[in-house]
Amino acid sequence: MVGVINGSLYLLLKVPTLITSIGFLLLLESVSALINNGDGYRGDGSLVVLGTYPLNYILFGIMFAFLFFLYNFRPFGSRVRAIGKNPAVARLNGINVFKVKFMCMVLAGLFAGFYAFMYIGTNSTVLVITEMGTLSIAFDAMMCVFIGMSLSSLTNLIVGAFLGALLLQIIKLGLVVLHIPTELSQIVVAVFVVLFMAYSGRQSDIKKRLLRKSSQKAADTN
Repeated sequence: MVGVINGSLYLLLKVPTLITSIGFLLLLESVSALINNGDGYRGDGSLVVLGTYPLNYILFGIMFAFLFFLYNFRPFGSRVRAIGKNPAVARLNGINVFKVKFMCMVLAGLFAGFYAFMYIGTNSTVLVITEMGTLSIAFDAMMCVFIGMSLSSLTNLIVGAFLGALLLQIIKLGLVVLHIPTELSQIVVAVFVVLFMAYSGRQSDIKKRLLRKSSQKAADTN
């Protein structure tokens, strides 16, 4: 439902999807603070089974396989890739860009709901987040996608995003073990993502420089 509303706002306002999503996210944050007198959600334990082994891994595997199949083996996935590369060219080839983006936002809402159920199944309690604190959750997901895009030349985008999420969690766990304050850990993660993407973006240039140096050394030796 949230994805449908968010996608409908995008179709109505015709503004960039990132702006629509962030604005709607902050709206939901404010609404959640008003519901239940701001006490959040305290479950009765009926959903805890979702966060227990092996069901949590089975549910994750199903959702991952569904997204992997949809992105790589269905026409919808090819349209998404075409729009991601060049929306203007995709439009000239008869792809309804607004419709595809709408469906992407619906799917994003579906996966956000899945994440919410898994979170409740793990913690059984959801506290109200205010003062734009929900943006940190959104940016964590975005950083995983950024890493996945950087790895897209080496592996599939969906697999790359999963590896990015895994890598970020390992870094955060390491920072917790080292007793790094939360404020500094966010900086460390952000710097890591920027450096990683910068290296990935200049990887071809680095390879050319190394190849040029090796060729020069070989020529000097001869």
